[in-house]
Amino acid sequence: MCERDLPRQSWEELSQLPEEKKKAFFETHLKRLRIKEISEIRVGDHLVKSCSILNRVVYEHHFLCTSETPKMIVHYQMVPYSTLLRKPVYEISKWSKIQEMPIEEYLTDLPLCKVQRVVWPQELKRYPDHEVVRRAKSRLGETEYSLMSNNCETYIMWCLFDIEHSTQSASIQVRILF
Repeated sequence: MCERDLPRQSWEELSQLPEEKKKAFFETHLKRLRIKEISEIRVGDHLVKSCSILNRVVYEHHFLCTSETPKMIVHYQMVPYSTLLRKPVYEISKWSKIQEMPIEEYLTDLPLCKVQRVVWPQELKRYPDHEVVRRAKSRLGETEYSLMSNNCETYIMWCLFDIEHSTQSASIQVRILF
């Protein structure tokens, strides 16, 4: 599937692709821009923050801007890593939930330069921003977190496109299989 094929491709067809092809498709058709100031963030923006656990495991946390004044985000908020160390792995879903919060509260612990906006080409946008926000808020309070199948990235992809896909999880699954 290439860019000129986009108008002919349905979202249903895209959702049926194998994970590695979905990953390649999304990585090919989007770009990321660094956020320098919170004022640059707009309602409906798909945002990504680089994170690490014990400075070893690097991952990306995905979230969505839902309100301009005050600036609010919605995301699958995991409990702090220190809490996870004291809990059995099978309990992670109980300690993680979709919530809305002020962006300033979420970004207190890092320089803003670690946050990027995912820029989706207009032809890839499935829903207008107000519908993306409505979809995001419809799942507030959900506690069904799963590292492989229902994480922060799959949640944001569902809000944007009604496709539950995570390029990070797809990469982990491929590494585990081989």
